Amino acid sequence: MFSVWTPQRLQDYLAARARRREARDLNLHPDRPGEAALAQLDSSMKRNTALTRKLRTLTEETRAGVLEDAARTNQSKYVAEAAAALVEAPQKARDVAPAAEVACALHRRYPDFGEALLGALRRELDAPLPGDEERGALARRRALLRLLAELTGLGLAPSPALVMAEARRLAAPAAAADPVALSMLCTLAKAGREELLGLPPAQAPPPGSMDADAGTAADWRAPAEAREALSTLLRGALAAAVEKLHALHSGLLRTRAWNERALVARGDLAESTLARYEARREARDALLRACAALAEALDAPPPALGDEEGEEDEGRGEEAPAQGAGAAAVATESPFEDEETRAFYEDLVDLRAYVPAVLLGPPDAGSEAPVTDQETGSAPDDGDADVSAADVDHGDMSKADDPLPEAGAPGPTWPGAGPPVSPEAEGSPAPGAAEEQSPLQKPNELQAMLARLPVCVSREEADEAALAFCYAQSKAARKRLVRTLCDVPGGALALLPFFARIAATLGRIWPDIPAGVCQHLESEFRLLQKRKDVAASGRNLEARIRNMRYIGELLKFQAFPAGVAFRALKSLLDDFTGSSIDAACALVETAGRFLARSPATTARLNSMLDIMMRLKTARHLDARQSSLIDSVYSLVKDRAAATGPMNRLRRLPWAECEAYLVRTLVRAACKGRHSALPSLASLAAGLARYHPSLGVALVDSLLEDVAVGLESPGS
Repeated sequence: MFSVWTPQRLQDYLAARARRREARDLNLHPDRPGEAALAQLDSSMKRNTALTRKLRTLTEETRAGVLEDAARTNQSKYVAEAAAALVEAPQKARDVAPAAEVACALHRRYPDFGEALLGALRRELDAPLPGDEERGALARRRALLRLLAELTGLGLAPSPALVMAEARRLAAPAAAADPVALSMLCTLAKAGREELLGLPPAQAPPPGSMDADAGTAADWRAPAEAREALSTLLRGALAAAVEKLHALHSGLLRTRAWNERALVARGDLAESTLARYEARREARDALLRACAALAEALDAPPPALGDEEGEEDEGRGEEAPAQGAGAAAVATESPFEDEETRAFYEDLVDLRAYVPAVLLGPPDAGSEAPVTDQETGSAPDDGDADVSAADVDHGDMSKADDPLPEAGAPGPTWPGAGPPVSPEAEGSPAPGAAEEQSPLQKPNELQAMLARLPVCVSREEADEAALAFCYAQSKAARKRLVRTLCDVPGGALALLPFFARIAATLGRIWPDIPAGVCQHLESEFRLLQKRKDVAASGRNLEARIRNMRYIGELLKFQAFPAGVAFRALKSLLDDFTGSSIDAACALVETAGRFLARSPATTARLNSMLDIMMRLKTARHLDARQSSLIDSVYSLVKDRAAATGPMNRLRRLPWAECEAYLVRTLVRAACKGRHSALPSLASLAAGLARYHPSLGVALVDSLLEDVAVGLESPGS
């Protein structure tokens, strides 16, 4: 939809409306030539056969020639053939307009052409719906539905009865869960949006334009009863499809839960189980897309799927995974490389357990939901739910497993910080107790706390900062904190995980904090993306990398919408040159593993990575950029490739096979391909999570081989 309506565009819009009204009037009251006039035209079989062939292959490019030939040919004896040929013409949406124009011209010349055309169109639409894989047949069926709606609006059909009959057939209960039938209903709804449903035009001039309002009011609309009946039919079909969608989604969640339990118990799932699960998931996704498209065409709210898993049937036991469709491996694997990283991104501080409730506000104010697209001012994106934390190794992110000290232990070490308040002490504080316990009693102490953020380089310091802020929070203080979190010092990329943790922790109580950071990062990305010149690109390389890494860290805390991040990555791939390459690689390097192992984003990330590799092959990049792309690609893909072998190795009798496995890994590293080393390292790291002795033995063996090689170079 255009955002600016110039006078010329408004004039063109009104002219197109006027031409359509004029065409309908001419079709309803045609001034057809008499038999004497038609007798003067060429009526030979050769000429009519040639024109019929042209009608079958009618396109926008051949429209003028076909109209000229039709004006010089007498088709009185070949009306049925011409109508059948014209119905065969539309193969895609762009072929509908020329077919409708030629149909109007022939209708105004031959009185029985309109009836013959509608009969041929009805016979084509009565054929069974093509399968989802028959893309050409689906495009043709959609073109025919658009042609039917167009002919009804132009007056060639005496009433919307044919449209209603086709809509009833597509909306039959048997087709309630058929994405193909729903897509056809969506096509019909879009084609007849104004004239058959009475909905406002998808592209309309701004309100208050008197000329446009007058032109729209003069347009033809189907009778009110017909519009109401068609709208009710389409909305009923949408409601039935959404009900079926919820049932499929609930079953899919239950199946995934059962398969997760089976994976924990056995270490792996059968390939047939995974294939069945994938088939059911793809069916659910196809139905979801079809429902969303139809809802958009009808100006209805899109279907929303909950993330809650359904009730589990305890009586199914071990037979559940075999009877249900299996869970994809990506859905059952943990998105974290180790427990330390998992704790950093998932185990956030429960501020209500340490800070008096009077300082935090009512419980309703503390939503734990992540920032949504609406909160960041962006359009929602399908498939961004179910995003979990990522498994990117940030080194020593925490110095202890406990997020906070035990009750009674020394509290935050920031200036003016006091001991945390236990939940038992929150009840009814004595008068003046809140003032005595507050670690930040003066505005300059808030400033001092904010000034310490640039040296916040551990998990404990980040949690202490979040706790200390709670004692000085206000609307103005939250705005100052957002500005400080957005103003990351240059070159201090190591601060980004901890700044993101602070925003995510405080976002459980005040969602405006992570929302403000996300809005700043989106605005900064758009600003940096507009600077295309080489000099500006070089100067802003660090800023672009910092922006992408910050977005990636917030993604792993579920504080940034995945759909917005994918749109940013697509924008970088569209301009895959210069610093855009470094920015795209920075985002994939930071959050690629998280997105790859999250069920809702796996397919989309794989598609983006494939596009990135194709661009690398097609363009002449320097050695540094090519190596960078290969590195981030292997970071995501090679680790994913090690998941299957790791699950199978876990089922071995470990006490008997560990020494042999260590020797095999060392031999593969020494004699195998260099490109396989990342996968071997990922496999070893994954096994070491379950068997720590393997990691120690493997490192000892490798160091021993290195020492032997240094002592005896020729051996």
